[in-house]
Formats: sequence, structure tokens, C-alpha cells
Amino acid sequence: MLTKIKRFAQHYDCHVWFVAHPRTQRGFGTGGGSASLTAPTMYDISGSANFINKADNGIVVHRPWSTGEDGAQDPNAVQLLVRKVRNKLAGKIGDATLRYDRATGCYVDDVMQLQN
Repeated sequence: MLTKIKRFAQHYDCHVWFVAHPRTQRGFGTGGGSASLTAPTMYDISGSANFINKADNGIVVHRPWSTGEDGAQDPNAVQLLVRKVRNKLAGKIGDATLRYDRATGCYVDDVMQLQN
């Protein structure tokens, strides 16, 4: 099925997004009452070998959070983890953290923009 969809995208010159949730959440509920999830990898997708081999790009969207008393994590933070880029002209592997601004309904990449 993945091969057919990839051929379709190449033939019609379009981009196809697959959204796949990890089969398990590593680290959930560890740390004595606080939840500390580690970011999933592309290998955490069920049948991941096919996804990884067929995909031109692999992006993990992770929302770290904590329910501990310290509240160290920003509840509005979202990590974007680029884990695969087949065409090096289209981008590069790396990480970025965005924060959700409730007032504007947008994600911003600089914490200073939230304060202005």
C-alpha cells in the first residue's frame, strides 16, 4: 500500500502526509508520581520498517510534560524533531521547540514573542 501511495504522490506531484501514533509511550508514569515521557522515535510506529524505508521525510511531533510538583516543563511547549530527510536540498535533520500562544492561536519559536 505504501508503494502505491508513493507512486501516486510522484505521479501527481503532490505531498502525502501519514500521521502515525507510537504503539507505546516510553517513560509514562515513571519518576515517583510524575509523568515524564521521552520523545518517540520513528521505530516506535507499528510496522515502522516500512514507514522509515518508504518515507522521504520523518518528523516527530512531541509534547513533553510533567505532572510533578516542580512543574518544570512548559505546558505550551511542543518539540519538532526532524529525523529523516531523503533529499538534502529540502532540509536537514534537527530539532526545534515551539510554544503555543493562546492569545493568537499560533505557535511561536521564540519565548520573547510570547511576552510582547
